Amino acid sequence: MPKTITSSGPAGQAFTSLAHVVGNAGTDITQASLTSITCKVFDESSATPDTAVSSPTITISSAVFDTLQTDARWSVDDDGYNFRNTIAGSVVAGDARRFRIEYLFTP
Repeated sequence: MPKTITSSGPAGQAFTSLAHVVGNAGTDITQASLTSITCKVFDESSATPDTAVSSPTITISSAVFDTLQTDARWSVDDDGYNFRNTIAGSVVAGDARRFRIEYLFTP
């Protein structure tokens, strides 16, 4: 169930990624449908942009919602999101840098 989640924000400040994630069968993921979520942070401004600079821990029960959320943070559509994760500002520190965050959802 590969899913690209794109987020941006000022360097050195925490930011939150939101996404509506569906599994291979086309249904929304739920906490029970996953065994793990891994996260890797890459500094694309470095000499080694394909080497992770951080691997924050993602707790499924904190990051995945069993029902779609439609609070003020979500403006993509009327459906909502079922994945939310905040990356600490210390992970993406540095002026004029570009970071890539990859999440891997394992059913």
